Amino acid sequence: MNVEYFRKQMNIIKEWTYFNHASVGPLPKETFLAQLEALNNKMFHGSMKEDFSTLDQDYEEFQKIGAKIIGTKNWNNIFFPSSTHQGIISILEGLPLEKKGNIVITDMEFTQNSYPYQVLAKRTDRELKVVENEKGQLPIEKYEEKIDENTRLVAVSHVQFSNGYMTDLKKLSELIHEQGGFLIVDAIQSLGTMEFKADNWGVDGVVAGGYKWLLGPFMTGIAFVSEEWIDKLNPIVAAWLSDKEYLNMSHHSYEPLKGGRRLQPHINIMTFTLRPSLELLVDVGLNQIRKQTLKIGNEIIKRSEEMGFEIGSPLSDKERGAIVKVMIPDAVKIVEELKKLKIAVSHREKGVRFSPHGYNTLEEVETIFSTIETLTK
Repeated sequence: MNVEYFRKQMNIIKEWTYFNHASVGPLPKETFLAQLEALNNKMFHGSMKEDFSTLDQDYEEFQKIGAKIIGTKNWNNIFFPSSTHQGIISILEGLPLEKKGNIVITDMEFTQNSYPYQVLAKRTDRELKVVENEKGQLPIEKYEEKIDENTRLVAVSHVQFSNGYMTDLKKLSELIHEQGGFLIVDAIQSLGTMEFKADNWGVDGVVAGGYKWLLGPFMTGIAFVSEEWIDKLNPIVAAWLSDKEYLNMSHHSYEPLKGGRRLQPHINIMTFTLRPSLELLVDVGLNQIRKQTLKIGNEIIKRSEEMGFEIGSPLSDKERGAIVKVMIPDAVKIVEELKKLKIAVSHREKGVRFSPHGYNTLEEVETIFSTIETLTK
């Protein structure tokens, strides 16, 4: 991968040493310009620049780019929610789940990937089973203890926000599919950092907000439902553009489109501004981004161990996303002092969370740890 090419698209490097993509990803130049153009058109032209005659084509092209990010040949099953939460609800409320059965989640989930399932379980009087982590990891054996013939739904983050632990989705999907259940994945901490393989891994549903590793704007996102399930979903939220006759704006019988469009919420002028970010990531190469973030992550681990800090993330590349947590004493203070020096990281659970992207460099790692060494003396 040409790291310099990637870096030229990211103006944030002019201001920050930015290792905080697990929190918020910065905008590439072209994405910013796309947003600027959309806002400019709305300000100066109202609706006069809108062209509904090209919407179907534009949407399909957007889906095909999204399919490269998610790793599916079924591009028509992609849709674009405005957030992770909205995507989860769109899928969850449309699932034809049997009235009986249980739901399985984990105790490491970010609240956004926990609350909807807690509410669903309570509302439908289902048992909610919680897989407990083992020293910050979720081995498949832990799921085997919870998943049984009554399990209808398993929800998990592909990469955990707190320490970067990465679940083997292929093994997990095989486990839940043996029971005829549905696997839904919050991929907000992995999409954009690696070659996600929804088809190969047998994932039934994938959702991710666009504002982190996908380097997109707020209020954008991407989602997918597998070929086996997409037409079984009965969408609760019927939106204008999900209808077969969406250009017929008079009262008529609603008939949802096939594929991902049946779950598509209303599209606004900002929805398509995620596209330049996705194109950039595909152009740079998702596999190359993965190699770069692993190289940087391993250097973070090496420098941390040299300074005597405990690592709070998995050491194996196969079990770690692009996030590395380091147990640095006085972590809150260290994060604040680094911020004053234009170095962006986060405090998470008594440690410092580093989340570099593919445009970050080993030289930046050296800058960060030289600064930390000075601050901790």
